[in-house]
Amino acid sequence: MKNHRLTLTAICIITLFLITNVSAIGVSPGTVAFSRMVRGGYAEKTLAISTAGDEDLILKIEATGDVKDWLTFEPSGSQILLPKKSVKPILVKIAVPSTARNGLYEGNIMVSTLYQGGEGGEVSGARFMPGIIVKVQLTITGEEVAGYEIKSVSVKDTEQGYPAEFLVNVENIGNVIITPKLHITILNSERKETGKILDYSETTILPTTSKQFSIKMPTKGMEVGAYYAKITSDMGDEQTMFFQLLAPGTLAIKGTLEQISLNKIWVKPNEIVKVEGAFKNEGEVIIEQSAKIRCEAHLIDPQYNTKALVKQFEGADAMTVPIGGEVSLDTSFTPEKSGRYSIECFAIYSGKRTDVKSTILNVLQEPVDYTIYYILIGAIVVAIVFYITRLSDDGRTRRFRRMWGDYLNIK
Repeated sequence: MKNHRLTLTAICIITLFLITNVSAIGVSPGTVAFSRMVRGGYAEKTLAISTAGDEDLILKIEATGDVKDWLTFEPSGSQILLPKKSVKPILVKIAVPSTARNGLYEGNIMVSTLYQGGEGGEVSGARFMPGIIVKVQLTITGEEVAGYEIKSVSVKDTEQGYPAEFLVNVENIGNVIITPKLHITILNSERKETGKILDYSETTILPTTSKQFSIKMPTKGMEVGAYYAKITSDMGDEQTMFFQLLAPGTLAIKGTLEQISLNKIWVKPNEIVKVEGAFKNEGEVIIEQSAKIRCEAHLIDPQYNTKALVKQFEGADAMTVPIGGEVSLDTSFTPEKSGRYSIECFAIYSGKRTDVKSTILNVLQEPVDYTIYYILIGAIVVAIVFYITRLSDDGRTRRFRRMWGDYLNIK
């Protein structure tokens, strides 16, 4: 009887332990439904996995059922870190085979946890915990639905000579890939058409996903002043927004060279060194195809602490940098002599230049090959030894004895 009580107590403790660990995570939503799918179609949904616990957890996400081979996850893998007291979004992707039949399909997503016993992501002494099951429902129909919604459109003031840039966010609400067809009409301050129009259809969007993209409208021929832009879509959406076209120089054109770096700081003569400059557009207009890095290499004289200009070089391609954007401006330098070089660079853009940034390049001296000298010295030594040790004319007395016998008292 006593043994039965101990067994029952142990079972209760283990059950309570497992329930506690299951409740350590939460998954939302409890059901993932993909409706109105077509053969060969694609869709995405997001799971939010959370923990309120004080310990890191390792997630293991698996699919089962009819759709297990059609589902993928991002991030993927059997060990996904869920930090303590956090929420991690998991992207659930489904790709329906083109051979699938119409109908209803079901499956499950199992979210399991491994207890994180170690530090810094180590799975030391991990224990497998029971998982939470999320139902998956998929309906395949033969009906293709093409549709999208413009979620937002924005435009900033710009200057003459620069395009008006529209940022458009579109959501695909259908079950097939779509290419939105947008029409932009520019109106004057009295909302009358100016004759400036633009048609855009260059971006494709997967089903159930959203995408933000940029449309650049040339402003050539437009006078300084206030304008409205009316954007319409082939789905019937329409939005109107206000912007100003300003005189050149009104908006700040400003760029900074944040830093420069070398792919190697110790090289040999005639070894190519890549120079990279991190350039950022901190102004209010786009820097159009003008950002380029320009550098000078100076050889440092350590004795007199002076520098001598060795070479000037610059990047080959001028780049466009969006507002707030950062790009890498690249060039290269090939040192011909050994020594310590100061690489000094600045960026040029829109008729302006940044402050200079510098770094040090060390070029090692090529080791001298002494082989020929060793061979020559060896040959001389052999010749000398041969000369002083060979027999003299009488065939008996060696030259060494003839030359040094009197001095060394050798008979």
